Amino acid sequence: MEVILLCTVLILNGCMNLSTALKRTIASPQVPVLDYYRWVRMLPDTGISQESEKLLRQQNSDPVIQQVQLAVLLSTPKNASDEQYSNAITALDRAVESFEVSPYRIKQDYQQFALIWRDILEQRRQSGRNIEEMSARIEEIISNLNEMRNKAQILQEQNKMLLNQIEALKSIERQINERGIPQKRQ
Repeated sequence: MEVILLCTVLILNGCMNLSTALKRTIASPQVPVLDYYRWVRMLPDTGISQESEKLLRQQNSDPVIQQVQLAVLLSTPKNASDEQYSNAITALDRAVESFEVSPYRIKQDYQQFALIWRDILEQRRQSGRNIEEMSARIEEIISNLNEMRNKAQILQEQNKMLLNQIEALKSIERQINERGIPQKRQ
């Protein structure tokens, strides 16, 4: 029990220290890209929008790092829209355009992350479109099935009426045969 409590305290302490360090250096090259991504993933949607506003107000940050961080902020919310994905891809394209050879490992990581994250976002956006197309197709199929069910029900009712008419005609024929009334022959 004490071990679990100790582990919990250490984990919480580490999370608070990471969060504090990231808040102090949000657009600084000192924040590794994967740490920044993980930190943003833990933020609520309101925190993400606040961080986006802060990042856009910063003037002295590296353009590659700023654009990559902006793309992460735009595309991280669970309910990110297609427009947010497009804006994130645009930010990553701007980051890719401003690539330069850098001796700093962190900036190189941001550059590599930008290329990979752009591909991931493009795939997400495309799969979102595919899902929308499939949903529309499914709705069309359901509509066609409902129409076919209605037609089948009408046909069943007509079939039942025809069977009743046939039975009535057979009954009349039996009655005629039983009475012995001569039938007209053609």
